[in-house]
Amino acid sequence: MVLDGIFLQVLNMSYTAGYVILFILLARLVLGKAPKRFTYALWSAALFRLICPWSFESIFSLLAIGGRAAEQYHPFPEQHMTLETVRNSIATNRTDIASPNISNMPAVSNVPPEPLLDNIFTLLWLIGMAVLLIYSVTMLLKLKKQLKDAVHDTGNVYLSEHLSTPFVMGVIRPKIYLPKSLSETEKRYILLHERTHIRQLDHVVKPVSFLVLCIHWFNPLVWLAFFLSGRDMEMACDEAVIRKLGNDVKKEYSASLLSLSTGRPIVGGSPLAFGEGDAKIRIKNILGYKKPAFWVMAISLITIIAVCAGLALNPKSADEPSGYADKLWQHRTAYLGDNAAVGNIISLLEFPKGIVYDGFELHTAQRPYMLTVNFKTDTQMRNFYTGAQNEKLFQINACILFSLIENAEYITFSKGGQTGLKGQIMRVVMDNLIGDEKIPATADNGQEYFDAWREHGEQKLLSLGEDAMREDYPKSYLMLTMLSGA
Repeated sequence: MVLDGIFLQVLNMSYTAGYVILFILLARLVLGKAPKRFTYALWSAALFRLICPWSFESIFSLLAIGGRAAEQYHPFPEQHMTLETVRNSIATNRTDIASPNISNMPAVSNVPPEPLLDNIFTLLWLIGMAVLLIYSVTMLLKLKKQLKDAVHDTGNVYLSEHLSTPFVMGVIRPKIYLPKSLSETEKRYILLHERTHIRQLDHVVKPVSFLVLCIHWFNPLVWLAFFLSGRDMEMACDEAVIRKLGNDVKKEYSASLLSLSTGRPIVGGSPLAFGEGDAKIRIKNILGYKKPAFWVMAISLITIIAVCAGLALNPKSADEPSGYADKLWQHRTAYLGDNAAVGNIISLLEFPKGIVYDGFELHTAQRPYMLTVNFKTDTQMRNFYTGAQNEKLFQINACILFSLIENAEYITFSKGGQTGLKGQIMRVVMDNLIGDEKIPATADNGQEYFDAWREHGEQKLLSLGEDAMREDYPKSYLMLTMLSGA
């Protein structure tokens, strides 16, 4: 169940990021002629949404139209709670309804660890992640094997005869690997391109993006974002080379890109290949690139910053929980073991005057899963609320708890559990019905009072015999007979 909760959080993050990715796709169409470093920067908002489970709220959020609070999305089938379970839990004074046997169930203050997972979808999610990671590691090891003959050139540059395209590999100390067959002119272009990658920290962004893809592999929009952001990354570096060397190198640079193209995108966190992606689109962008005017750059920069901030922010909650039901609903949970949610729900419940809330106990070691809500009160108030006619508010609270805690099966409101409540009932009965027979019994609470009275009564029955007991202590004899028959 721990992993189920993590997967649910991932689903909610992926759900919200889906809106962000769709917005970015539309923005890319509007910014078609803008420098690619700006459109590449847009993807940072999607990466943030896929990594970070929280954000600040603002009226400037661009998700106010289609956004949805993460905790509102519940893709798993809900556990079915039958009406019979509710009846068994709120009508404990009715003898015609069976109650679960909890007399021997240990009360626990610390909830034991829940199972790691309890949902088939979580298992499939883990399998998908494992497959992608294993594939990536396998391809990386295969590539490293090909680099055994690589020779050092200058700085962090290495040459190899078995490479078909240049690339950057490594995160902490990135290295540039080039084919030995490159001419000096091509080498100049490509080194500038790869060093731009390193300067922009693309060698860090790419593996992080791939890890995020592994986590959100089930979302087709994340796959689309991974490949399109990779293309924008490469085109941004292409444009950096043209800005540095001038428009005269466009044709030669395009020819180098065409000859070194891999012809396909690389699915993995490493390496960062020069020829990766669609060479035709990249060459078309290079040939059509023109250095924009300063005012165009300024407006584009402001627009990108505003859009990224708007996509990273959550919409301001217009319907902040204000009513009693809304406040309760925001704390609903699938598991009784969720201490925080259960505690928040109980803190919002209404209890009768004279009753002081004194914490709760969770019993999740075995079924039935039980919640005990404890109170501090005096004997008079406790006896008053023992009767079925005065328990309406407790029954309403039980229904609320069952509605908001999906796997709760039994709920009691008492100090000391059901046996303590039973002892208080018996004390009231004995004081009113058989108090005049004066069978000795002293104790600090109702349960001990009842146990002491019963022990003394049974001893008197053994010493006097049934006939004498029935004649001298008729009410006590009838009570003992009823208890022994039960």
